[in-house]
Amino acid sequence: MDEETLANLLEDVIERVADDTSELVVAVAALIISVVALLAAVLQLAQQYYASATGYAHCDSKVIGKWSKSKLRVFRPYEFRFEVQYEAPVIFLCRPDNKRGPLKNNPLLFLNGTPQSEKDTWSQLEEDDSGSTDEKKMEDKAVHTADNELATWVILLSAIQRMERDSRAWQRKRLLPAQPPRSDDPSALLKPGRPDDKSVEDKHSLIVALQKKRKSWDTMPDGVKKPYATTTWCHMVEMAAILGIYWTEFDRSRERYRAEGNGYLLTGEQVTDLGIMFTFQVYGKSKFEENRIIPVEEVKDLCFGAVPTIYRSPHKVDRRRLGFDDDQQDLSMLNMASRAEIAETLSLIGCNTKTVNYFAMDDTSNCRVTHLFPLPFEIIGMSSRTLHIEHSLFRLLPNPTIFQWKMKNFPLRKVLKGYMAQVEKKDVLLNKDSSAMRTIRYHGRTIQRELKKGGASASSSVVVLDFLHTALNDTDEILTGKRQQDRPHLPRETSVLSAGPVKRPETVKVTAASATATATATATGTNNTPSTSETEEEMIRRQKVQDVLRSHIQEVLSALNQKSFEMETPDSPNTTMLTIPVSIAPSSPFEAIDSAAPEERPDKLMEIYFDYVRGRVIGSATQATKRRESNAGASQAPPPALGIRRRATDRSMVAPDSDSDSEDPEELEDDLDELWRLSTDQISHEDIWCTLVFRMICWLMLHEFHPKDVQITKTELRGSRLPVYIA
Repeated sequence: MDEETLANLLEDVIERVADDTSELVVAVAALIISVVALLAAVLQLAQQYYASATGYAHCDSKVIGKWSKSKLRVFRPYEFRFEVQYEAPVIFLCRPDNKRGPLKNNPLLFLNGTPQSEKDTWSQLEEDDSGSTDEKKMEDKAVHTADNELATWVILLSAIQRMERDSRAWQRKRLLPAQPPRSDDPSALLKPGRPDDKSVEDKHSLIVALQKKRKSWDTMPDGVKKPYATTTWCHMVEMAAILGIYWTEFDRSRERYRAEGNGYLLTGEQVTDLGIMFTFQVYGKSKFEENRIIPVEEVKDLCFGAVPTIYRSPHKVDRRRLGFDDDQQDLSMLNMASRAEIAETLSLIGCNTKTVNYFAMDDTSNCRVTHLFPLPFEIIGMSSRTLHIEHSLFRLLPNPTIFQWKMKNFPLRKVLKGYMAQVEKKDVLLNKDSSAMRTIRYHGRTIQRELKKGGASASSSVVVLDFLHTALNDTDEILTGKRQQDRPHLPRETSVLSAGPVKRPETVKVTAASATATATATATGTNNTPSTSETEEEMIRRQKVQDVLRSHIQEVLSALNQKSFEMETPDSPNTTMLTIPVSIAPSSPFEAIDSAAPEERPDKLMEIYFDYVRGRVIGSATQATKRRESNAGASQAPPPALGIRRRATDRSMVAPDSDSDSEDPEELEDDLDELWRLSTDQISHEDIWCTLVFRMICWLMLHEFHPKDVQITKTELRGSRLPVYIA
């Protein structure tokens, strides 16, 4: 084969190979394009399916925090789309021992500030102090306003967890000494039986809880772009109160709601196709220490202006709170949410029309209801149940009245000093040496001694608070005739923290119908639990106390608003009245308070009470009691109380020295043990009046209201289960 032929053959082979390669390249390129097109079509189809999962991006961790782990896509084959499901909380307040919530078969999770609670509720505290320096802590606690993508209910859960954690840690620190006590120190706090923080926390009767509810984004109303939490009207108001948030606007006609305080802001408005939607925001630093609301169940009532009294059984079911609309016909609850409701309460107490009109009339410019503080606070102090938790340092309560509480210029310890100065005088009281008055003088001296010993900050110390608490327990026994269950006795000369609770032996409640049984039980040592229902003796005691309370309210309001007044000798309510001419009489006996220097005003108030009010109250209440007994044909007087232990010398007839604790501590201990056994005949109207005034002072010293907290009428929402939502 010649060279030319070979060259042609090679050219043909090269051309054929080149043609085959081009076809392969084209085929490969076509295959790649087809695969890409198929993949694009598949991705586009998948994107269309995944795009049907509306709201999935709004359930991200940037929106609902740790709750994002609950989000799911559920394919609906018959609808050719994905449904988005997620979990959101249903928030409510209940007792720590509550076992069921609004959702059946869903576990209850309590927000108590512990790491386990934080884990279970998928909530995260506002700052994490673990392993950080003091400077880093301050930086972490600074308020950040840039991170506002979170749903506000996530922030709310964090705030509640922080409230529980910080307040309990603060109280725990205050209850424990900074240094371990010396072994040779007899007054050391750490002794057997000393109340610890765990025993105090176990007495809490109010806590925030939640249940996780699975929801579908398909039900989300238009315009709502984030998952929302669910609660009810009453629980929303109660949560605001325990966080220290105070309502400034509550307009149900325009659906405008606003509350702020303690670094938080709460606003609410109507959302179409849903209902009232609240937004919770942080605008400043918050603190949960001594300003923590007392975690007791009665806070639910106080938020709506209802005040449970000492005549309300702690086991009684509140029908109003559960949605029943029964008219109240007893003194178990006082309504203070508005002037009209205060007027209704005074009418229920039995006050005359003139007294009721001081609150019922629209014209308030000519009506005075304040001396050192508004009279409704005095009524609350005289009759409200003790809400302070024993050995606890929390004192703050929601204000149930429409009046502000401002007592910085007039400390209540000075009012107590003025009261004790009056009861220590030899010629003031008619029945100075009664068991009730001896008890009051003992508690007053003890509290004053501890206040003096503790200095300016003693009013909030656990020792003084527990002495006040025990004093209130004894006044309640005088006013109700009921024994305080398992009331601990305070030691005579040592700190209250040095002794544990001492339980009284169970005994039979003494009534006219059970005198014989009581004597038998006492003689044989039989222990029986008193009945929780009101006996005839307790009813008579309550009516007598009501006579005094009604007369006191009438006389104080009348004196505050009268143009001239009558004077009477302080020792006898039946002496002839002396009318002072208007030309030389001040407009009101309380004018002396207005013209006095600030440091003298508490003393002036007590002087007016004992010199002017006391005699009129005793005379008016005595006549009211006699009229009621006469109308009822009451000829069966209760027998003398059994079991009052006396020594050979009857010290009830001996006047104690006003400058020292002259009562025999052991005998006084007997009196304290048996106060509930005193029959109504042994408790005079003067004893009741002095007890009410003393109880008012102690109750207001033991409890506190924030000066910015004022009740805005919302009584109709008390116990309301109407759903509201948190954005």
